Amino acid sequence: MEFIIDLSILSSSDREKVGDKAIALSQLIAAKFPVPSGSVITNAGFHEFAVENNISESIIRLLQEIGNCGPEELAEKSKKVRDLILSGKIPKKLKDEIKATYSSLGISPEMQDLNHDTLGTINAGGNNASVAIRSSVFTNGSKKITFRGFYKSYLHVSGLQGVIDKIKESWANIYSDEAIFARQKYNGGQDIFTGIIIQKMIDGEKSGMCSTANPMTNNLNEIVIESSFGCGLVSDGEITPDVFITDKTSSALNGKKINHKEWRFVKHAVSGDVIKEKVSPELTNSESIDGNEIISISNLAKSVEAFAKYPVYIEWVFKRDKLYLVDVSNISTINKPLKAIYETSEVSAFNGIGANSGNGNGVAVKVHNISDVLKVRAGNIFIAPVIEPSSILVLNRVGGVISENGGLLSDMSILCRELDIPLIVNCPGICGNISDGTKIAMDATSGKIYVKAVPQDDMDNVGQETSSPQANNVSFNVSSDVSDTGSNVRDVDASVDMSGSDTDGAVLQSAPVGHSFEDKNSLSQGASNVGGNVFRDSNLQQSADANNMDLSVSERENVNLNNTSDNNSIDTDIINNSVNVNDINNNVSSVDNMIEEDPLAMITGTKVKVLASDVQNVEEVFDGIGLFPSELVLLNLGKHPDKILSEGMEEELVKYLETKLSPIVESAYPKSVTFRTLSAQTSTLSGLPDGSHEVVEANPKLGWRGIRRTLDSPAIFKAELKALNNLILKGYKNIEILLPFVHHPQQIYEINNIFKECGIDMQNLKVGISVEVPAAGLASTEFVKAGIDFVFIDSDRLAEHMLGIDSLNEKVNKHFDAKHPGVLRMIKMIIDGYKKNKVPVSVGGSMLNEGEIIDKLVEFGVDAIVVPADKAKVSKYVVARAERKMLLDIMRERGNY
Repeated sequence: MEFIIDLSILSSSDREKVGDKAIALSQLIAAKFPVPSGSVITNAGFHEFAVENNISESIIRLLQEIGNCGPEELAEKSKKVRDLILSGKIPKKLKDEIKATYSSLGISPEMQDLNHDTLGTINAGGNNASVAIRSSVFTNGSKKITFRGFYKSYLHVSGLQGVIDKIKESWANIYSDEAIFARQKYNGGQDIFTGIIIQKMIDGEKSGMCSTANPMTNNLNEIVIESSFGCGLVSDGEITPDVFITDKTSSALNGKKINHKEWRFVKHAVSGDVIKEKVSPELTNSESIDGNEIISISNLAKSVEAFAKYPVYIEWVFKRDKLYLVDVSNISTINKPLKAIYETSEVSAFNGIGANSGNGNGVAVKVHNISDVLKVRAGNIFIAPVIEPSSILVLNRVGGVISENGGLLSDMSILCRELDIPLIVNCPGICGNISDGTKIAMDATSGKIYVKAVPQDDMDNVGQETSSPQANNVSFNVSSDVSDTGSNVRDVDASVDMSGSDTDGAVLQSAPVGHSFEDKNSLSQGASNVGGNVFRDSNLQQSADANNMDLSVSERENVNLNNTSDNNSIDTDIINNSVNVNDINNNVSSVDNMIEEDPLAMITGTKVKVLASDVQNVEEVFDGIGLFPSELVLLNLGKHPDKILSEGMEEELVKYLETKLSPIVESAYPKSVTFRTLSAQTSTLSGLPDGSHEVVEANPKLGWRGIRRTLDSPAIFKAELKALNNLILKGYKNIEILLPFVHHPQQIYEINNIFKECGIDMQNLKVGISVEVPAAGLASTEFVKAGIDFVFIDSDRLAEHMLGIDSLNEKVNKHFDAKHPGVLRMIKMIIDGYKKNKVPVSVGGSMLNEGEIIDKLVEFGVDAIVVPADKAKVSKYVVARAERKMLLDIMRERGNY
């Protein structure tokens, strides 16, 4: 045959033709394991089908268009691909081969050598043989997940047309929403080779899964068996199976849990379809397999492990006391550490079975369908009757997963272990007894769930449709080297603020609140600290004082790193002499009385953006977040970032940055968030724990900092990039990167090489420079040629460098004036220079406290101003007033008013 090969004669060289599963089954058949006979349609068969129906180019084009798109667009394009496949006709030659293969499976292998006429007579009565249709995929990628459960298996398929229909459905399933997303995000692309297995159906009375190591505890001397009544599909997670744990050496039973088995999957007596049938009352709570069957399954599993030379999952079926092996795969998570138990004196509200250890605190969101999946926000606890493959769209950002059904060895349990997401299964009744918005703590190590207090603002936000990219714009163009799998860091409260000050709930006994980076083991133990305090250090506040924070005047005025009423760590002396914007317009004290219309409803050409540290709710974002200094996170680690990276903890640092940035980026979406990479002075960083290695500089303000440090020592910058890229690849296309302390265009060319090293798709990212020195402002043409997308003028630092005054020096700061005529003239020159080259310019700094300066900046043609959130409302009004005045002046000049 040209397009179909018998499983028994495959070789390893056929892997790209037939996929991984077909090769594995072929090897097991050759080793005389009890695998049902069958054949596989090669990738060439699908190619022949696509060419015959003239759909190859259309499929390729649709897949190329998927790139970076949201779930709605992905679903639309995925459906178009699947419709093309489902509407196609099988070519005659391939159809004839399918017919011959199907017919041969209806009789015993011993009879297949009979002559053609005799075989035809036998086949004439065998057209309704039952077969199983399974996908066998080979992905030419990094394979961070095993894809169990993504490609549906069809059981009890009968009749030639039924077989053809299921073959086409299997091809179409390769291009389901979740499969496309998972391949792109976790396996590095869509380069796949597809085989379709046609296998003799074993109509079993009992079926289940088995693992040759305990995947929860990583005990290599334990075998875990899950079983239920029926012909299969236990791994789908819709049924809660019995659990048996045996000793691998002695086969002695170490433990068991007999669950309530309400349903089973069986073949319908008339239609032949697989249906979900009620289990008879006498079997519902009885053991689904006996002692001898347990030993048989254990022995089979041990034999397969010995053959594979690696711990494995096997799928098995019993039919009339004969045991069959129908699937096998390696256990890919065997070396992941068991995480600490959540210590508390509280009584658990619900109990299940821990399927992947870890702890999570967050707001519950119940998921019943794909629409519910898309409402899940960062840090939510994902709760569902059954975990479906579609959950892959959001699993990488949840705080934990709880399922009413399923077992330790179900497909989605395996997926959660591969992604290192805390998971509890077999928790019946939780969906009906918990409300969306309930704040819960889950201990997936022990399987216990605790209900916590529910703040009203959490209740108001949970379950509502948002404008986040997970609701309408998830991205799928994912670089494999920035995958977020495998991290132990899980900051799970979606409502936690940037300082990690939420302290509700118990903490791990082994990791008190002040726990910081010590080593990988302590990190994994402490990662579940409530409020995200794993990375904090009680002594940090002394090292992050006002004189060392390296923030601009306006930033120092408004940033409160610790979210407390004690603001001693923030130096505000410098701005005491400034005129507050609230006092403009004849010192009107009430902003609301001053403004006649809602500023949020005002449409202005000049955008009003806010500082990230001031954002309290989505409304306060106004036109976006104009500045998010990385110091807000990197100076709160409890250790010097260099020390963390030197200990081989880049992945943990990346994940921590991502979890801290995610709530801010999500709250602003789709409005832009400008993240400024590390700009801290060496004098600041030397004050951090483990910061003694920092160089001592005579003038750190003009020293080794910003982009200069980044180009010499890019490790921290790469961690920042990877965290931001992870968010971009989740669909947050609103992220911009701001490079600080740039003075020469050559630095942009050099930094672009680092972007390339980190696999950043520059089409999805805007990169700008912070103008803090006059040279960066005056060389606009050269910087534009180097490839920048926007400019931010840090007016306070620019003024310091133009005036030669250190604004923090008590001897001379009385001379500091960000509104100096020379500074204003320079700002206008910078705006003119970059605007001439169509590069947008924004301005931030203490000068924006005065309405007349905002008027001037609007007159200069600035694209955006960046102000504290509490001043954004009146600033928006001032901008609107200034723009209206300019329009009125133009109309008067033209005689139109």
